Amino acid sequence: MKYLFSLLFFIFIQAEEPALHSFPPPHKGCPLNAWCSEQTGQLITKWENEQEKGISTTVPLLIWSQKEGELKQTVSYSGICKNPLSMAIYFGKSLPTQTHWQTNTINIWHQKKITKSYPALRQEIPIKATPEGLTYLIRFNGHYSIFHLNNKSQVTVLENPPKVMDQMREINCPAHIKDSDKSKVRCYFINGGPQILAMRSPCL
Repeated sequence: MKYLFSLLFFIFIQAEEPALHSFPPPHKGCPLNAWCSEQTGQLITKWENEQEKGISTTVPLLIWSQKEGELKQTVSYSGICKNPLSMAIYFGKSLPTQTHWQTNTINIWHQKKITKSYPALRQEIPIKATPEGLTYLIRFNGHYSIFHLNNKSQVTVLENPPKVMDQMREINCPAHIKDSDKSKVRCYFINGGPQILAMRSPCL
């Protein structure tokens, strides 16, 4: 139980966006320190109202964007990457497919081989990885969202977390994973190993 509380605290902290600017919300419903259109502000307000009623069907998907500014359905933050990528939050029922949006990639390694690959969210570590996809528990604007992201990048909102969650312990990436991936990668033992979850970020 102590590990579970620590895991949830880590997830919630990771989902909070850093204060990269010092300006108020540009429109009603928009978060602080971000670019956000009036339409997106209305979408966030609608989502928060649905969250309070327990009927939400969309989720805030934390990804990357090659465009900085007021994009449709998107909150974006100033770039922190050496390449032209910005942090972004996209509200929808699936990951966006347009080329100016990018996601992380998660690979499951076993005995120096990739056994499964998934599209994944920026920064967040899933609480469960199955052959069908990843389950996330995230916090945005003080509201919590539990959802399953399948291999086709589609979202299913869940009422409760899975009964058994994977224990993810961060480790130094083994040489064979570092050598196979020259971009930024973080590695985690799944339930103590030997399987390793390796999350690759396009942010350099």
